[in-house]
Amino acid sequence: MAAGAVGAATALRRAAPELPGKVACIGTPGEEGAGGKVLLLEAGVFADVDAALMFHPSDRTWPIRHATASVSLTLEWHGVAAHAAGSPQDGRSALAAVIQFFTGVDALRQFVPETSRMHGIIADGGQAANVIPDYTRAEFTVRAATTPELDVLRERVTAVAHAAAAATGTTVTVTAGLVDRERKNNHTIADRVAHHLRRQGVTVEQPVLRGGTGSSDIGNVSLVLPAIHPYMQVMDTGTPTHSRAMTDAVIQSRAHTAMLQMATALAFADPAPFAAVREEFATRGPDLAAG
Repeated sequence: MAAGAVGAATALRRAAPELPGKVACIGTPGEEGAGGKVLLLEAGVFADVDAALMFHPSDRTWPIRHATASVSLTLEWHGVAAHAAGSPQDGRSALAAVIQFFTGVDALRQFVPETSRMHGIIADGGQAANVIPDYTRAEFTVRAATTPELDVLRERVTAVAHAAAAATGTTVTVTAGLVDRERKNNHTIADRVAHHLRRQGVTVEQPVLRGGTGSSDIGNVSLVLPAIHPYMQVMDTGTPTHSRAMTDAVIQSRAHTAMLQMATALAFADPAPFAAVREEFATRGPDLAAG
């Protein structure tokens, strides 16, 4: 992703040094969870940007794709430690609370939209089997099709956490991270990029906008200014993303070649359709998945 952005900016600068504007290559670390783009957006880094272009490696090439709004939650339960055999009646198990929380979220899944997602881990479940844990921590991600739907779902998940605490005589603290918002793809720019990919012999597919999918802080940027987030095939179809198989794939020459092809497509230097870009941004909403 970073190499493709640097490649596109460098190629465009060299190929068209007299462009009536500025090319900026903006590094935005912390995409997954830390919200690097959200922080930079709030700091005004994108204030004078007319359009933002990036891409994501994948097992298929798509010009657009929907994305869910998401928020990370850190949930911490505090109870009372006690010897699990000698004096269990004196304990209040934070582990029982976090287990009840996961059970409650599983019960909630039946009653949320098909596009919503709730998933997480127990990051700290106690230290010894013979001690009732007085502290546990879960790391959770909640996703929904839109930010308003996410706000409602987050409240429901938080209510489950407090119910688990009440049921076990513990207390809970819920800390939310930055919100990644739903994505508003600019189809005018995305179509131009797809055109330049096809000119290089790349097969570009149209995605099915259905069901849940990933999330990214590019969504926050895309709701403020025209933006794209196409996907470029760098590995065999069916290879899961965020996996060891993907790690092995992206260091191969195939992925390097694909990155250069996408960098070339991103570096198109044609300002002619920008009036259409602005018009679309003013009139089109986010790409949302069907249920």
